[in-house]
Amino acid sequence: MTDDKECGRSHQTASTLGESSSEDQHQAKTKFRMFGRNTVASAFTFTLDFGILWLLVEWGGLPQFLAAAIAFIPAMVVFYFIQKRWVFAGNDRETWKGFGYFSLNVAIGYVSMLAIFWLMLEFVQVHYLISRLIASVVYGLLLFFLNGKFNFKKL
Repeated sequence: MTDDKECGRSHQTASTLGESSSEDQHQAKTKFRMFGRNTVASAFTFTLDFGILWLLVEWGGLPQFLAAAIAFIPAMVVFYFIQKRWVFAGNDRETWKGFGYFSLNVAIGYVSMLAIFWLMLEFVQVHYLISRLIASVVYGLLLFFLNGKFNFKKL
């Protein structure tokens, strides 16, 4: 009789593990899809940011660091709405409350992006557009994690 119970338990455990594995695979696919969408959204808003940066420096004559700080803001507003509607779709957080959390995450990333940008300009002496590209990759990964975990609560 003990063998039957153990057999029943091991069958139940295997069944539970199978369901858990399927659920884990579904969650992994969902997270991968969100990351892919985030990458597309990031590329789009980075292009917007990059274009504004270029215009402000080349046509507006602004200093590179100031131009990078200014160009970042409209791109991040657009990025929030893309993330809310497409990347982390199905979030029930109110738009303005979510934008508040997003802004906090952006502020953390913004400081890191500008710090990396400044370091690249001052110490590595890389062209300002390449510096901005490198800073954006680091910033983008940080922002995806912060928003996915703490704002939209999907990671």
